[in-house]
Amino acid sequence: MSWLFDDPTYLLIIGGIAVLGLLIALYNTGRALFLILAAAALALTAAGVLIERLVITDYERVEQTLYDGAAAVESNNPDRVQEFFASNASPSTRQLLGHMRQFKFDTIRLLKYEINMIPKRDPHAAKVNLTVWVQLKSPEGLARAGNVELRLVKEGDRWLVDEYALQGRE
Repeated sequence: MSWLFDDPTYLLIIGGIAVLGLLIALYNTGRALFLILAAAALALTAAGVLIERLVITDYERVEQTLYDGAAAVESNNPDRVQEFFASNASPSTRQLLGHMRQFKFDTIRLLKYEINMIPKRDPHAAKVNLTVWVQLKSPEGLARAGNVELRLVKEGDRWLVDEYALQGRE
């Protein structure tokens, strides 16, 4: 059912087809019943889209955490980045803060990512593979893409990083 709340595309397609079919039936028959049904289908589609906007799934929260975390790294503020670490984050993950103090980041972009939810784990977890583009503040403007693997865990209502691994560079 989360597919309904993660992306309204299916809802809009189904609702659009229903409304279009009912309007065609109205045109062919001239019966007002089809106008009422088309209006009801349009209202149901609008209500579904509104509900989709109001419901925030764990997938969407993880996705937002990725973007917020990238913005925190880009701000060059280790304290802000540390807010994205889980209380039991691995020592290697915490070493990321030491690396942050060595470099000044100019730009960080998430090029692509794949989020795999791990629902049967307590606490809930998500494994994320992502490709990031990093540009450093330096005279050379060193820029590089790299693959990062993260594991995020749910603490309260927040998703936080508890494992971090740099997979390689492109």
